[in-house]
Amino acid sequence: MEDARARGARILTGGEKPAGEGFFYPPTVLTQVDHGMRIMREETFGPVLPIMAVDSLDEAIRLANDSDFGLTASGWTRDPATARRLQSELAAGVVTINDHTSSYGEPTAPWGGMKKSGIGRTHGLAGLREMVQVKYVSEDRSRRPALWWFPYGLEFRSLMLTANRALHATSPFTRLRNQLALTRFGRYWRRVSAWSVLKHVDKLF
Repeated sequence: MEDARARGARILTGGEKPAGEGFFYPPTVLTQVDHGMRIMREETFGPVLPIMAVDSLDEAIRLANDSDFGLTASGWTRDPATARRLQSELAAGVVTINDHTSSYGEPTAPWGGMKKSGIGRTHGLAGLREMVQVKYVSEDRSRRPALWWFPYGLEFRSLMLTANRALHATSPFTRLRNQLALTRFGRYWRRVSAWSVLKHVDKLF
């Protein structure tokens, strides 16, 4: 507040701590603010509302995102297209249209921030996942050597190129053609049985 006042902000109401004991700050509204003021870029966690006019929605989003913090944001509009832009482009962990902070009381709605705000998530599935340590485990029960094990050479290189195309080519026809081409490699059959191919054929498509 002192920074904003020194830089020319106009205080319409509030702005002065009342006398007496306790921690209390009155609801405060400011105008004639600009983005060079700390109050426009930092988190106040207080009942302070600086009002700044802008020329366009693009400018509003750009200035709102020009901060090291991004806990919550709210937009107020009757235009569905404007609402969608605010929801997708505002850099905040929570974006609410035509309301504010209400999602904190919704137990299924993840709550948390971006950048230097609200590390992690509470509530909902994302909040539960914050409480666990993810571990991936795998087990190879085959007694045959894996395709990517030694020895290496020209056959191995050709096999890996074919396998990559069989799994990851963007065209389904290219994938199918390379899946069939795998059957030409003796190394492939030393690892894979016909039964295992049939059992997992659905994964190839």
